[in-house]
Amino acid sequence: MTRICAVANQEQLAISADSMFTNKELNIISFHNRKLFYKNGLMIGMLGTCEVLTYKGTIYLKDCIREYLDLYTGENILDIILGIENDMRDLFSIFKLDNPTKLIFLWVDNFEFYCYALEIRYSRRNLGCDESVSVYPFGKIDLKNYSKYKFNNYMLDTGEGVDDIIVNKFYTSLPETITSNIIKEAIDDTRLTTVGGNVYTVILNKYGKGKTFINGKETFFN
Repeated sequence: MTRICAVANQEQLAISADSMFTNKELNIISFHNRKLFYKNGLMIGMLGTCEVLTYKGTIYLKDCIREYLDLYTGENILDIILGIENDMRDLFSIFKLDNPTKLIFLWVDNFEFYCYALEIRYSRRNLGCDESVSVYPFGKIDLKNYSKYKFNNYMLDTGEGVDDIIVNKFYTSLPETITSNIIKEAIDDTRLTTVGGNVYTVILNKYGKGKTFINGKETFFN
């Protein structure tokens, strides 16, 4: 798992995550792993299964995310979401992965912030079919319900230690202060076994300009 928190006010959107990775199959724990990906004004956070071990080698789900980030134009967010979702579902179906992957998409459109989150999992109960489930209660995002995913003055907190928390509130503190503090608290919580490492943060303003930080220090990553 991991822990990811996103907050937006009217001017700025921020998302933070830890960097701990746990591979139970190989009994490997590392603390310098990316859970956040950013390019061209689109942020994507990933929790849960992030790699697939095969007889040909390891498939990293982040490679799929980066491939689609390169295709993002600022006007094709629905195509990007659908493309990543379909590719991930194919992987889960082929390799029958037991642990789900949760994806969080954050972007700006016409000076408004948007957030869409979904969980992809393999369902043995449903005749072995793969599934993708929207974390939000509005169903799968499309042109008809697009406006329901506006994220201004909202917080999303998800991962180990919390259920999916979505809060509507007017935030006066800087979003990156809120998100980074929540992740720091989760890292310091000794009850949480899959949260640790560094705090990665991405900030995006309503004009689409972004910055990236590691432990509060501006550091480039995409």
